[in-house]
Amino acid sequence: RISAAEGYLGEETRPLALHFEDMGPFGQRPRAMQNYPNPFSGHTTVPFWLPSEDRIWLRVFDLTGKLVLQQEGVFGRGRHTFDLTAAQLGDGNSWYYQIGGSTWVETRQMMRF
Repeated sequence: RISAAEGYLGEETRPLALHFEDMGPFGQRPRAMQNYPNPFSGHTTVPFWLPSEDRIWLRVFDLTGKLVLQQEGVFGRGRHTFDLTAAQLGDGNSWYYQIGGSTWVETRQMMRF
């Protein structure tokens, strides 16, 4: 037979119970991930994860701070991606991108070889 789950505090016996919640791979906060491949040649994928639906934007800047690309959309809970091509980014070989939503923003760097 299986023993009852119990814990002890000094001489006192207390019941124990485990409670599991599906918090997704990153908990209850949105998360921008590194693009792949990085460095890239013809195209790259920028992944992100959301705990709930949100309007998400992607902004890509060159090293001078000039905005070279902007995309946005409404995404539900889960893992999503923005797919980019080298042609969309123009000249250059290094950029910073920001992904953000209603309450968050994260910045990463990507490179082209």
